[in-house]
Amino acid sequence: GLDGVNLIRSGNDVAALHAGSALFHVVTYGLLTRASPVREYFRANPVKVLVADESHLIKNRTTARTKELEYYMRKASRVILLSGTPALARPAELYTQIAGVDPTLFRSQTAFQNRYCDPKMGAFGMDFTGASNLGELHEILRGVMVRRLKTEVLDELPSKRRQRITLEVSGASLDKCRESREKMADAGPNDHKRRAAMMEWYKATAAAKAQAVQEYIADLLTGDTKFLVFAHHLSMLDTIGEACAKAK
Repeated sequence: GLDGVNLIRSGNDVAALHAGSALFHVVTYGLLTRASPVREYFRANPVKVLVADESHLIKNRTTARTKELEYYMRKASRVILLSGTPALARPAELYTQIAGVDPTLFRSQTAFQNRYCDPKMGAFGMDFTGASNLGELHEILRGVMVRRLKTEVLDELPSKRRQRITLEVSGASLDKCRESREKMADAGPNDHKRRAAMMEWYKATAAAKAQAVQEYIADLLTGDTKFLVFAHHLSMLDTIGEACAKAK
């Protein structure tokens, strides 16, 4: 029904969008930053109300994710941004979020930076990572921001939860996995052949999701998110290392 929630699981998951059977659509940042039927749909049919969780991930105006979200925020009638990450020390990281909610609040990004980011000339040009006139900035932001300290909401927070992230893998990448799975099925009761086929299958799945893992890791890195990565296969460890090297 129109009161339903449509969870978009891949870039090709547009059936419910075209059917118009849901009032709410949930989509990841990653799906919107890659060319896909889902992105094409939302570009052609902008949402009226946009709610972006972990909004600190759009603090860098030069990233593809921020540029894409800026387009949807300009088209939306209402924008609600949610974040549990404080940005008290670097007002520069707030500008894209503030402009997304109310683009008229400050004259320009340059004016904002000159007033609230304590600009200094550094070795590579102007440095806007500082902070100035914070009292004034906090007063202005009262009109667009509701701030809650952890001590105020601690008893309302849900328990920590585990979450499985589903990565989109191309069909071509899965061909090797299918071959390995068929070998395992054909191995029959022979434990040695079956185990060898299973190991080959595991390695094939690591190779199949390599590109998707790189894109996900790159997405985390652009958001300055602290995270730990564990992997088993050497090919996957190399894949993660390449993603980190590219992000330097």
